[in-house]
Amino acid sequence: MLIYHQSQSPGKALSSRLGYNGAMDDGYAYRYYLGCRGWEDAPWEAAFYPADLPPDWRLSYYGYFFTCVYLSYAQWGLREMTVLDRWVAEDTYPAFRFVLEGNPRGESAEDRKRMERLAPRLGVVIGAEDGGERLLRLTGPVDVAALARRLQALPESAAPLFLIGDDPAQLDPVHHLLEALGG
Repeated sequence: MLIYHQSQSPGKALSSRLGYNGAMDDGYAYRYYLGCRGWEDAPWEAAFYPADLPPDWRLSYYGYFFTCVYLSYAQWGLREMTVLDRWVAEDTYPAFRFVLEGNPRGESAEDRKRMERLAPRLGVVIGAEDGGERLLRLTGPVDVAALARRLQALPESAAPLFLIGDDPAQLDPVHHLLEALGG
């Protein structure tokens, strides 16, 4: 499932623009990132998480199965800075990425502060310059053959692509496809 290629970390350009100078990661980035829309309060969470898993551990558990998560503005733009810091420092591994929906009212100074906090794990902000081109929403049953053709047609030098589904169960065939493309 984990498809690597040597490249600049996807968050470095934005991090650089924001003035973030901290360590990003080990220099490896996934070519394809796979995840869902959110990890909290999703209709599928009862079937995905063990019943006895504390809510504070859910992002870490989610990260064992996925390489990114898509967050609406409401899911990240109103969080306390300490929560964002914990997501980066404790709950995710270096190659994990957050895909953020931009503020529908326009980026504010507080948004930039929050993005700075997430910079080490920031994949792309949708609504930013090229964000939408780097996101592929997977809704309903996935046509794996068509998806394989689309992914294989991407140039090797293409920026990472974020594949986002609505339900983890729907993404099992995509996991297998990414494993096959990497092998």
